[in-house]
Amino acid sequence: YAKANHDLIHDHFCRAAGTHGLQRIWNRHNYAWVQGNEVIHRKGATPAEMGQLGLIPGSSGTASYL
Repeated sequence: YAKANHDLIHDHFCRAAGTHGLQRIWNRHNYAWVQGNEVIHRKGATPAEMGQLGLIPGSSGTASYL
């Protein structure tokens, strides 16, 4: 559901801007996994592996980075 919504937002934005995207960037940013006896949850954690594109969102007073 989240990815389908993400794709629709891209489509609507590009149509409204009269352009098309060159590349879509999609990454999961909410993770949960079991580690030992604990469940680790990373909400809003943007992956930052070498060579991987992503968006680090800012706030209304700070910049966002690609």
